[in-house]
Amino acid sequence: MLLQIIKDKLNNKDPQQIIKLMGYKNPNKGLATLQKLLTCKKLSAWLQSGHYDFEYESVGFVKKLCELLEIDGSLVDKEIELATDYNKYLQKLKECTLSANTNFKRNNEPIMVLVVLQSTKCIKFDINELVDKSLLETLQRVSEMIIEHYEAHSGKLAVWGEIKSYTLHYLGKRYHCDLAGKLITS
Repeated sequence: MLLQIIKDKLNNKDPQQIIKLMGYKNPNKGLATLQKLLTCKKLSAWLQSGHYDFEYESVGFVKKLCELLEIDGSLVDKEIELATDYNKYLQKLKECTLSANTNFKRNNEPIMVLVVLQSTKCIKFDINELVDKSLLETLQRVSEMIIEHYEAHSGKLAVWGEIKSYTLHYLGKRYHCDLAGKLITS
């Protein structure tokens, strides 16, 4: 919403003049920063970029630009807070893991072998598959991934042994699933 308001307000303004009013000594740098902001699809993407052009960082640039465009400061602060919260949510999604559980008991396997094979227990997924999905939608996708993983490994992982279940760590909670991808407990 805020990016659209910025774009609408800029239609009636000279970008060179705005950049000058923002205090840029090098207008090309300021115009390049403005262009980067305007090409973002979401404010959260701009904030996530961690942009810094030796004049402003991403939040400071937006705030100063909005001030000059006479956009309500409380709206700007609220939009920045929402975008920041969304980026925190995306970061939590990146921390999500799905792994196979076995009854592995270490005997004499070298540590390096276990480290290398640890990845066979973990199922990688693209967080974009989980963004803005409900818990039910996420669990359905995870169920599909479990079935695919189990079938791909014929129910057994080298060194680790027979797969007994799966565990999903999702947004601070742990979910246990059976071999068919069905939720056991949460």
